[in-house]
Amino acid sequence: MTITTFGTAFGRSTSEVILEAARKLPKRSSRKHTLLLLSCYIDLEKIQNLLENLLGIVKLSNVDLSFNISEAFRIGPALAKSQLKTLGEWCKSKRVKLTWQALCAGTLVHSKGYALYQTEKIAHIVSDGVFLVGSPNLTRPGFFEARNIELGYISRDLDELVSFINTYDDLAERFGKKIDDEVFKQDEALFRYSILSEGIFLHKWDGSISKLVGIRYQMTAEGRRNTQLAQEFVELGIEPGNSVTLQPIGLNNLPQKTISSGFVRKYTVDTLLGRWCPLDVWRTVAESIENKTNFLAQFRDATKPDRMKEVLEKAQSIQNRLLERQLIKPVTSGFLESWTEKISELRNDSNSLSRLVTGYETHGMSYDITSESEIRKLFESLQWSIKYGKTKNFAKTRVLAAIKDKSLKPLRLSISQKRDLLADYGSLANDNDPNE
Repeated sequence: MTITTFGTAFGRSTSEVILEAARKLPKRSSRKHTLLLLSCYIDLEKIQNLLENLLGIVKLSNVDLSFNISEAFRIGPALAKSQLKTLGEWCKSKRVKLTWQALCAGTLVHSKGYALYQTEKIAHIVSDGVFLVGSPNLTRPGFFEARNIELGYISRDLDELVSFINTYDDLAERFGKKIDDEVFKQDEALFRYSILSEGIFLHKWDGSISKLVGIRYQMTAEGRRNTQLAQEFVELGIEPGNSVTLQPIGLNNLPQKTISSGFVRKYTVDTLLGRWCPLDVWRTVAESIENKTNFLAQFRDATKPDRMKEVLEKAQSIQNRLLERQLIKPVTSGFLESWTEKISELRNDSNSLSRLVTGYETHGMSYDITSESEIRKLFESLQWSIKYGKTKNFAKTRVLAAIKDKSLKPLRLSISQKRDLLADYGSLANDNDPNE
């Protein structure tokens, strides 16, 4: 019996502990192995990495994954099923069978446990293995990257291992469900959570794109008095004023914010967390905007690490000239390095980049399925806006249809609806409401 602590402070992650235990199993290249993964929260994109590592250690033949059903609706049912299908196809290519079930128990299935065990060739009896139960979820911070501090019990005791396998099978048999609308007839709270998760919350972004990506300096009195600097500043890519903003990245055409008030009026509903928009609607329009402007691709290309070295050298040279001539006030040590770090973070943050062209910051559900009171209040605010709003719009009618049918399908767009949306958005994009 071993109680183990995981985390960066302890030098190892949960996945590393399991891989280390796998290396100690006998006959690991000749006997078939089954991996059981039970977790409340999951990161489907990282599971394949775990399986790849295990395939280099043991003869893996079966993988069984169980997770709380709310995760499927947090990710999005269609995307979750697509990711699981892709993982299953990858497993099949490695001669591994993947099975999975979403656990719906009417309450949060908060259990976490993992087992890797061998079976004998003839009788399929469990002959050896290892299991771990404890706090780590099958997520990046909890399982893969050791960002959390977690606690677990790890054991190779055969009786305890068999007991865990039986418990796992019992949970899967009793609570395992498909990811479909049938579960909503049994769980009203899950249905409310799922409708809210099938949308995205919008907040208008009033920031300046040039200020966000530029380097801002405070001018000295000498700098403000020197009117002959105007043309020189323009040539250096500097916007003059009481402060000056250097634009060393060299983006020629900064985008205009394109989501209009007309779109917001027609395709969103006001809630406690902001304007709720069906996720399929937002993705369709946002992707169309990016395809037209190509700004995200241009920005990422202009801010590649090798290019940023040149940008930093150019910015340092200009900064030195301005300081030598006492045109700008002194800056702190590491000022430019901090700016490059900010640009690097922005480059890897699709949501923050998208707001530059859409004009809106977005976020998904702020609550998990356990926050029942907050979710109920948020859902009630959605219903209140639909009931007492002056006009009905696309988003409101779709929510009402979803509630009536106890289904998420009305919130998703057909091919013809996407075509109509893009045609409609083309006219709404030119709607510049002065009262927005």
